Amino acid sequence: QTEIVEIFGSDYNSSDTINFFNSYSEINDLFPSQIGLLTLLENIDLSGNQIKGNMPTELGRLTFLLELKFFSNQVSGGIPTQIGQLTQLTDFSVNDNHISGQLPSQIGCLVALQILHINSNSLTGTIPSQINKLTNLTDLFLGENSFKGTLPDISSLISLTILNLVMNQLSGTIPKSIVNCDSLIRFALKNNSFSGTIPVEIGSLTTLEDIDFSENKFEGYIPTEISGLTKLTAFSLDNTHLMLSSGAFQDSVCSKITSCGNTWILQSSCSKCIGAAESPTPSPSKSEVPYPTSDSNYFKTKIIIYFVSILSVFKNISPR
Repeated sequence: QTEIVEIFGSDYNSSDTINFFNSYSEINDLFPSQIGLLTLLENIDLSGNQIKGNMPTELGRLTFLLELKFFSNQVSGGIPTQIGQLTQLTDFSVNDNHISGQLPSQIGCLVALQILHINSNSLTGTIPSQINKLTNLTDLFLGENSFKGTLPDISSLISLTILNLVMNQLSGTIPKSIVNCDSLIRFALKNNSFSGTIPVEIGSLTTLEDIDFSENKFEGYIPTEISGLTKLTAFSLDNTHLMLSSGAFQDSVCSKITSCGNTWILQSSCSKCIGAAESPTPSPSKSEVPYPTSDSNYFKTKIIIYFVSILSVFKNISPR
């Protein structure tokens, strides 16, 4: 196992060090505060090691930093507010650690940021509204944390291709301003408490290939505009209360659905949806299912049932 001090050298000479790539090097050490002395650093990659301790506030001194990656470690504590001083940072990937606390509002100062991977940590609180300032962002992974509250306005994230918010405690509705994210390819909200209807504006996101709205509290009808998403290859709706409306667009919408187990799909002839629900679905009203007065087999079956029931009664009361 290697300690960070062995890699940098004990004097942390900052004269010519601009790259620090030591991923998967079996480093087992605390995150050193001395790293702030390497002021010319442009790239740090310490991913896949066993680094422990808190993220040092001295990281804020590395104002030339372009990439800061230390995913798959054991880093704990919060994200320091000094992170907002890294205005040239394009990649901040710290997923799969034990980072806790709230995502600081200073994250909005990282105006050059393209990749934000902070999934699989223990972050809490709400997603700061300042995230809408990250107009160059392409990848936003906030999943597998404990974020609460609603999804803030992200209408300025016009370069966003992946939005992953899975396995949090988020609620509220999908904002209609999602229509501005017209580069979106993957949209994952699985296992939250989002509610309301799916906005029809989602049908304008023609680059979408993968939607996962499973395990939420969505209700109402799946918008027919979904049928216009010609690149969509995966559309998961497991454990929601969404319905497929009848009409000319039913088959084209149904063809987009790849998973709808336990989803209340009504008024549908979709082979993927019929029988998929394991939990009871609402009974259709009499106006939706007319009484089968013309079905002679129906009455024959009922007569046989009644006849057998009567025989059983007489058998039980007959003298022995």
